[in-house]
Amino acid sequence: MRRRWIICILVIVILAGCYPLPTPVSTFTPANFRAIQSATFTPPSTATPQTISGYRKRCLEVEGPMPPGFLSGNALLFQDDLYLRGGDLYIVDDRTAGRQLFLADVRTPSVEISPNGYWIAYEIEDRNINKLTAIGLISADGQEKRSIPVRPRLSLQYWLDNERVVLVDYRLMRVVVLNVFTSQTTELDYSSYSTYLGEPPNYDPTLSRAVFHQTTETEGVARLVLWDVESGQKLWSWDVLATKCGAEGDAAWSPDGNQLVVGLQPEWPDPTGYSIRYLYTVSREGKIRQLTRYQKPQAEIRFLAWSPDGRYVAFWYGRFLAIFDTTTEVITDYCLSTYSPNSIRWSPDSHQVVIDTLCNQEDPCLAVVDVEKERAVEVRAGGDLIGWIRGLP
Repeated sequence: MRRRWIICILVIVILAGCYPLPTPVSTFTPANFRAIQSATFTPPSTATPQTISGYRKRCLEVEGPMPPGFLSGNALLFQDDLYLRGGDLYIVDDRTAGRQLFLADVRTPSVEISPNGYWIAYEIEDRNINKLTAIGLISADGQEKRSIPVRPRLSLQYWLDNERVVLVDYRLMRVVVLNVFTSQTTELDYSSYSTYLGEPPNYDPTLSRAVFHQTTETEGVARLVLWDVESGQKLWSWDVLATKCGAEGDAAWSPDGNQLVVGLQPEWPDPTGYSIRYLYTVSREGKIRQLTRYQKPQAEIRFLAWSPDGRYVAFWYGRFLAIFDTTTEVITDYCLSTYSPNSIRWSPDSHQVVIDTLCNQEDPCLAVVDVEKERAVEVRAGGDLIGWIRGLP
């Protein structure tokens, strides 16, 4: 799904003239935005005051090449890009300097790895009709492989937990949750949610809560909503800026589904520009708590990622890779010698993250940051990173 979204965004940018700038959205001026706010906005729920124990700052030199044993037995899974349609899957682990073929001829850009790193799911298409017909499943050791038939027009999104994947039918506005081991499915209709740009909700593992951006009557404004699926009631909401490319306000469920972590802009209008600058948690009941109080103008909080064990939350704050420890309630801001703010992927053991960066200040590559050892190394492999899998025997 990663490349598919990238293509969609690029097309929208070209056709609609939308371009993500670090300055305020062009359809607003300070004057008319204040008028919109006073006329239509309701104040967000009051957040519990900040209780973070402290902040740390560490500057790391991205070392290279990766030394043997650095990945602690785990491996990184990549995919060749064949005209944006996907290709062979291959791995890079800490025993080899090059690539090892993992699975050949995976002609889809939709490949997802379970949180525990043991299973890889991918789309299987009938190339005669160019439609999805099954979900493929292969174990990290390559020994187990199967396919689960599904109806056409579904699209693989992500793993809900270590047994279930989420599929979406955009035309019917339905989410299908598939257990890849039992083939049991659960369907959820989100057509009544008025989601922004028709995007599907993000459900918690119990499927009783959903978070999504909702369309509002005000142009350029969406509403981030926490929804009780069973009662059909809104539990919490926050108004955010929106463009033709999407809405602001990242949100991510904790692995146990007990809380959300969200990046939000607390003030309307923000005197420094429209940016996401604070981090909050929201409970399943809709109680919000502020975690950070960053003051730097124009620095957004993006690409939120929980560690699989639920202890850490990683995110980009401007050019800093930030790690929030939920146990000590300390945030560490890592300044890296090379960086390229993009998605963050945790290792299955929650000890390391892999991020996009620039080798030699110009060549795209990857950096693996060890949170416990506070050390970063570069990885050069080519292709597109899918994520982490458990180390092979």
